[in-house]
Amino acid sequence: FFLYSSDNGKTWNKIANSDVAVSDGWSQIWAVPDLSNDSTYVLKAFAVDNAGNIASSSELEVLLDATDPEILSFTIDGSSDTVIELEYGKLYTWSVTTVSPDIDNLTFQTGGAVPDYDWSWSPGDKITSYTGSGTTSDPYRFSGTVLIAIDPNEDNQQETITATLEDKSGRIVQVTKTLNLKDVTPTQATISSIDGFAVSEGDKIKTADRFINIVSSLDVDDDGVLKFQYRPLGSSTWITFAEDTTPDNGDSAVFPPDGVTLTPGDYELRVLCIDDDNNPDPNPATYTVTISTTEPDIKPATIISVNNTNGTITAVEYDELVDQVKFEYRRVGDSEWKILGSDNIPDSNFGNAGNTWSSTLANLSEGVYEVRAIAQYTAGNAQADSSFTPIYKVEIKEDTAGNKLYYLYEEEKIELGLVDANFTPTYAGTKNTFVATLVINSSITLQNVSARLLISGSVDKYLDVSGSGGNWTASVDISEVAFGGTGRIIVNALDLNGNIISISKPIGIAASSNNPTPTAGRVTNVTWTDSLEHNTAMAVYPVSMPTTPSNQISLVKPIGEVWEFLLSDPEAFSESDPDGDGTLTQCTITMSYQDNELNGEDENKLGVAWWDESKGEWSAEGITGVSRDLVNNTVTFTVNHFSKFALAVIDSEPEIKFISPSDGGYAPSDPLIDVIITDKFSAIRSVKIFVDGVEQTANFATVSGHDGIDNDGNGLVDEENLSNFTTELPLNQTSSTGARYKVKAPLHLSPGTSHTIDLIATNEEGVSSSKVVSFTVGKVLSLENVYPENNPFNPLNESCRIYFTPTSEANIRIKIYDFSGKVVFEKNLGRPSEYCYDWNGRDKNNNILANGVYFVDIIAEGDSGKDTERIKIAILK
Repeated sequence: FFLYSSDNGKTWNKIANSDVAVSDGWSQIWAVPDLSNDSTYVLKAFAVDNAGNIASSSELEVLLDATDPEILSFTIDGSSDTVIELEYGKLYTWSVTTVSPDIDNLTFQTGGAVPDYDWSWSPGDKITSYTGSGTTSDPYRFSGTVLIAIDPNEDNQQETITATLEDKSGRIVQVTKTLNLKDVTPTQATISSIDGFAVSEGDKIKTADRFINIVSSLDVDDDGVLKFQYRPLGSSTWITFAEDTTPDNGDSAVFPPDGVTLTPGDYELRVLCIDDDNNPDPNPATYTVTISTTEPDIKPATIISVNNTNGTITAVEYDELVDQVKFEYRRVGDSEWKILGSDNIPDSNFGNAGNTWSSTLANLSEGVYEVRAIAQYTAGNAQADSSFTPIYKVEIKEDTAGNKLYYLYEEEKIELGLVDANFTPTYAGTKNTFVATLVINSSITLQNVSARLLISGSVDKYLDVSGSGGNWTASVDISEVAFGGTGRIIVNALDLNGNIISISKPIGIAASSNNPTPTAGRVTNVTWTDSLEHNTAMAVYPVSMPTTPSNQISLVKPIGEVWEFLLSDPEAFSESDPDGDGTLTQCTITMSYQDNELNGEDENKLGVAWWDESKGEWSAEGITGVSRDLVNNTVTFTVNHFSKFALAVIDSEPEIKFISPSDGGYAPSDPLIDVIITDKFSAIRSVKIFVDGVEQTANFATVSGHDGIDNDGNGLVDEENLSNFTTELPLNQTSSTGARYKVKAPLHLSPGTSHTIDLIATNEEGVSSSKVVSFTVGKVLSLENVYPENNPFNPLNESCRIYFTPTSEANIRIKIYDFSGKVVFEKNLGRPSEYCYDWNGRDKNNNILANGVYFVDIIAEGDSGKDTERIKIAILK
């Protein structure tokens, strides 16, 4: 049976008996005596078995919740009003109080006008902790802070917020307030560029007195109105010269407005934004412009290229207002300019201002012309001053097939290049940087020198140029595109007569990878034989032309400008062998040229050189595989390192010297072919050899590994019989510009017959030379071509090589006498595979002989006879 107590167990009342057990025990319905008020009861159960034994349960306290909880107060920012004004971005305090017992939690819900993610509740939007004792004087208190984030897309609007108090039985009470949310944060507007110059607050820019384009930048897009304003420096009144009622980032206006003429002097500019909640920017940034009547209203365009085959002529301008470029031409010597064509759709853009425009020379006949590009602002009925527009010379020729070829002449009075470039690599948490110094050199005095850096699609800025006379410099920082891009540096200047001189050069950067392939200007292609060890960015750019040393002036004649190839991480190309196959990675480069750049030099001698800074001279070491495409005017070459490379007419070809057989002499039936090949500039690439008009190159390469002689000069004969051997070949490099071709030719020629050997040697610049010698296979043994090399010599540090050529197979002995006729040394060479012997200046007891003259007998004995030749050798220590 069950009992309950309403006085904490003092008296007990019976609920009912339960005599029938169910599967999980006994149960009974309890009719609670009072459900109108909150009450506390104690329940207890007793059980009696058939023997009359009694057991009781523990007491269970039960709270009957008959009423809802109550919120005494709900305040925000100290206000308990049902309608409250709040501002975006401001922190407010809130408080909820109650005296209701058994409170479980407090939650907040918003009406959804402002997204949930813009609300910040502290300690949260569901709170279970509170303070106070629950009395009227000290109620339970929930408290914290709330902030509605600033969102430029949110304007003044209404929102609701509901506080829900829930007790432990799940009963709730709610209080809702209406919030009037106010946007009080102004939109900040700044000027990003003035007349094409990127500017920062406080900058001072010198401009023309018309057509100054002002470009704005907004920190947020919050509608309203954007006002472009100016005032003379020192004035307190701002004058609005343009308004935009739908402001957007990048909005622009032309200053001054039509009908306003500015006097030279300083003016302040600003852009003021008043957003759609009528919040003005309290402190707009100001900028100062110096109005000058000497600056061009519309900046001139510069011609940068002419396509050699189709005649497309391309110009670049860097005035934001230009919407068309007119191309003009005249024959050299004429005074009247004619219209070549106009282009009102730019081909490509550089940053904010620069664009490229094009026309064609295809309709002009052969001849030499002057051309120029006039930048125009048709909307303002204005164009660049033609007297300040650079003039360029082009030549049109026809080849033998009747095809036109077009050449743009470089400006000869001025040159530019980058020096001291610093290209840093990319590591975790860092980025590439590229800084350098621009060097501008001229043979004449320059004035009003300006330099502009244009990188396709991203950078367009003036460089700070300083200098005097014909020497000027500027710092260049293109770190913004160290991740990759192409562009140009354009230099404009005036000579002392007021004539404009202009030059432009391209630059290129390839993004970091294990195969970077930048192109720019005459660098038309870059490829790799394999991946690099790790990723690196790569830049190609023109550099100043070094001064060729006097001993190379006639040897190396550079064509066009010098190009530097620079990796952000040079170690990526140093000894790079990622596959581990023993083959180092190499880079193949293609560079272009124009026929008019050759100035009458032999095009077949066009090659490649790099500037060796340490020696102050041109070098070809490490350059291989040079090939010329005389139709497409390109030179392709392979390198194992990067430096400053130039196309050059190189007046050098291989020089060929036959050691044996000698021209017009005799040789055995299996002659020893021994040839020294040298070049004044580059390495020897290959040799072709013909005997009696039949090419034997491949045959001799096959037999050289077992022809019984030391072909490669390493002191080993036919080392293919050794472990870890390298097969001997006839052609072996002896220096960076020399080689030796050596083979014992198994020709089995008949005695008494005459023959020719024609050897063609090609250097790494792709230039070849040849030499033909005639010889007769001897019937009677004799010695020919007997002479000493390195005579006199010092036996303390060198030896003397003795050359000889038997006309048929023979045993060779060497006997050396002093001046008194005494034999001091002798050697039996047998039938030598090589027709030379190195004497070290020692006697038969290995003692170094004294200074003096010694007589050397070379004695040949064979089936066809005997012969002796005597030469003199001097020892001089």
